[in-house]
Amino acid sequence: MPAVVAAVLKTVLICDLVDSTGLLERLGDERGAAVFSRHDELVRGLLPRHLGREVDKSDGFLLLFDRPLNAVEFATRYQEGLALLSAELGLPLAARVGIHLGEVFIRENPPEKVAVGAKPLEVEGLPKAVAARLMSLAQGGQTLLTRAAYDLARRGTVGTESGAGASLRWLSHGDYHFKGLADPVAVFEVAAAGSRSLSPPAPAEKARPVGPRRATIVVLPFANLSPEEDIEYLSDGLADEIRTDLSRIKTLGVISHTSARQLKDSTKDLRTIGRDLSVAYVLEGGVTKVGPNLRITTKLVDTTTDELVWAEKFKGTFEDVFEIQESIARTVVQALKVQLSARDHARLGERPIPDVRAYEYYLRARQEIFRFTGEGLDRALAHLKNGIEIVGNNVLLHSAMGYTYWQYVNAGVSGDRTYLDQARACAEQILQLDPESPHAHLLLGLIGIHGGATVDVVRHLRRALDQDPNDTDALLWLSLVLGFAGRPEAAHPLVTRLLDIDPLTAFYQMLPGFLALMEGDLDRAIPPFRWAVQLDPGNPIVRLTYGQILAMKGRLEQAYDVFDRLAQDMPETLFAQLGIFFTLALKGRPAEALQVMSAEHKAAAWEDMEYSWCMAQCYAILGENGEALRWLSNAAVDQNFSNYPLLSKKDPFLARLSDDPAFGELMANVKRKWDQVES
Repeated sequence: MPAVVAAVLKTVLICDLVDSTGLLERLGDERGAAVFSRHDELVRGLLPRHLGREVDKSDGFLLLFDRPLNAVEFATRYQEGLALLSAELGLPLAARVGIHLGEVFIRENPPEKVAVGAKPLEVEGLPKAVAARLMSLAQGGQTLLTRAAYDLARRGTVGTESGAGASLRWLSHGDYHFKGLADPVAVFEVAAAGSRSLSPPAPAEKARPVGPRRATIVVLPFANLSPEEDIEYLSDGLADEIRTDLSRIKTLGVISHTSARQLKDSTKDLRTIGRDLSVAYVLEGGVTKVGPNLRITTKLVDTTTDELVWAEKFKGTFEDVFEIQESIARTVVQALKVQLSARDHARLGERPIPDVRAYEYYLRARQEIFRFTGEGLDRALAHLKNGIEIVGNNVLLHSAMGYTYWQYVNAGVSGDRTYLDQARACAEQILQLDPESPHAHLLLGLIGIHGGATVDVVRHLRRALDQDPNDTDALLWLSLVLGFAGRPEAAHPLVTRLLDIDPLTAFYQMLPGFLALMEGDLDRAIPPFRWAVQLDPGNPIVRLTYGQILAMKGRLEQAYDVFDRLAQDMPETLFAQLGIFFTLALKGRPAEALQVMSAEHKAAAWEDMEYSWCMAQCYAILGENGEALRWLSNAAVDQNFSNYPLLSKKDPFLARLSDDPAFGELMANVKRKWDQVES
């Protein structure tokens, strides 16, 4: 019986573990074989769910799919699953994936040939070679695809914004020249929403980008090289302000200060930093101050080659700090050949605080604010008041002062809500100085989180982002507010942008999981929370929510373990007590459960809509409908947890209240609030 050969249109996917040979050498044959077996089980377990077919398995897998969207969804789940396996085994496992759509020749060999060593199925044709070239071009964790696959896969998500469309993010990396192909190939990337930054593939031996790529940079904290010990505020502050100046240029990708500050005194080499942050350039420097004299040394390095792009020393006195700061920013722009608009040129020359003495107080205040302690906030206010005494009312100084007042409440330093009133007074002062200031709208949005109307909070934070799209506070809080308000689909691009510019902050890693939770997709919520807990086990909010999600999913033993460890590590805290409340309620021990929450902890939970939701869930589990509805009303009506789809239909614990007429009435009120918030 001859082999059957047919030319058919198929989606070809090739995936491969990065450095599998090196991994085998490090692990040894036995353990290496066990790891590879787990990897292969992952691939073969996902294939049926996404209608894929295995063609070949050597170093990697050659797979076929009928539709590009099936291949993309497989690749996304595969990358997520591999990340979990990597965390479980404590090994650096990463995969490269290439996807292309085209006509291939499929040879189905007869049984007698298979019996003597032939493969059951053989695939040949250009699409196989293109998919292989894409795979080899990808970095670990990347899924690359051609325009043919991208167009149909992206089109397949239209109308599914709450499903596949919302859970995927896409990026064009431009055209690449592939060796052996006459025409350039448009390369795209796809990943789960909120995953790590999507970065252009580095040039390879057989694939090079056509034309220039968008410049991306991280400004590392400047080193204090001064004999004066008390100038950390200056070295850190100058780097922050240069970073702020560069981030306003839309054609330049700049990592935020929160991620950059985590690299202070880092021993990582610049290539590693570039790879971890997906940036092409690093700016580093040092500051020396002797009396009034100032010297700043800087160098710009290409992280892909380790080549020095330029190095320069800037000298002057502290009176020259504005000119030095502007000179450094302009030199970076010139070195990266970034085109500036007229507005960009003007911004680089702006002096938001006109007096260097007041500017020094501002830099000192910023250093204190980020200590997030009562003493630090007190010192910050004193510095800012000194600055205002010098220059009078000033947008930037009042903005920093309002942010400081807000942090007293937000950071849990004080429960005195008059601090919020003082923050609001600062915002109003800013609006008098500049009615269009994004600083005022950011402040009003942050203040509104603590009891304001959702529609007003969303409006203010969106206005802040309109003028400063890279403000991490606005991105974070607007994402959270939209999620709790039942509009998580509108928050996905915000989380993507936040993780692009701030990829190192551990708390942000849970945001894709938070949005999945707000959509009621518990399976998709678990991996990001698990990862965030591993990155920052000291964060009780993330640990409590992780246990809550596991419990909602019915993975009770795992949930009990999370809650038990939380109680051991942070006894007597609200988070520990809520975990114990969940455990006792789920184990059917009502007498003990109803006694666990102290009056003090109940009062603290009542002030927060998320913890009020947890309380409502626990009372619903216990069959205490009246208390469950009271706490749920506090979260959803009195506060801003108006996520009607989740609370009314997708929460398995609140589903126990569905037969209670009072629950129906409450949900009708929640729906009215939900309808008011636009996505």
